[in-house]
Amino acid sequence: MPPEERRAAIVAATIPLLAVTGTNVTIDAAVAAALDTAPTERALAAIARDIPFDARLEVAVQILQNRITEIWQLLSMLGRTAPAGQRTRQQDLVELTALFEDERAHLRQDPELSARLLRGLVLAASHPALIVGDPLPPAVIVSTFLDGIRRPDPPTT
Repeated sequence: MPPEERRAAIVAATIPLLAVTGTNVTIDAAVAAALDTAPTERALAAIARDIPFDARLEVAVQILQNRITEIWQLLSMLGRTAPAGQRTRQQDLVELTALFEDERAHLRQDPELSARLLRGLVLAASHPALIVGDPLPPAVIVSTFLDGIRRPDPPTT
């Protein structure tokens, strides 16, 4: 659909909604839809389990980065810094945690904590309010997450 037609269709659908519910309800509904974790969970669940663990995590990081960017852009445009209402505990970690289950024997932390740590690093390395320049590439985030920043054998001097 050409951009002009798409815009006209959006406006046509929005006008009756605004007339009935007002702008705040419409905006709150849009924010609620944007914060719905189901699409992210589906994307994480769809990551192929037959690719190497590092590659699986890179795909997961890209999904999380896209989510951070989309939410940040929406909330910034609306002049909001945080979503209205409360989130339930770790509602968006189910599928991310599942990515760690197969590798449990190779992890120092349990899968849920591993998922929380990865999500925290992705947020810190990707959120526009926390970084200067572009977000770190998923491969750098995954490598840092899995291998750390310390050299296994420090150089001798």
